[in-house]
Amino acid sequence: MSLGSLQDFLTQDTESRYEKLKFLLSKSTMYTAYLVQRMECQKQDEAKKAERRKKRAEREDEKKKAEEEKAKMAVREVFFFFFDWEKTIAI
Repeated sequence: MSLGSLQDFLTQDTESRYEKLKFLLSKSTMYTAYLVQRMECQKQDEAKKAERRKKRAEREDEKKKAEEEKAKMAVREVFFFFFDWEKTIAI
């Protein structure tokens, strides 16, 4: 094997390795972009879930407050009924 053919072989080998490296780098870049997109989608999904949980908790709190207020009003009505009833008997 002559020195010239050895240099040609090494040059071709270097070029083919360089082309393979560029190919792998482009695939890596695409995969990285895909992963970034998936992570952003996951963050958005988590934000939506958190917002729904927050709204659900607020609705439940409002419902509990309304039920408590309704119970208080029922107690007041019973109290005032008996209070007025005692006045009527006293007269």
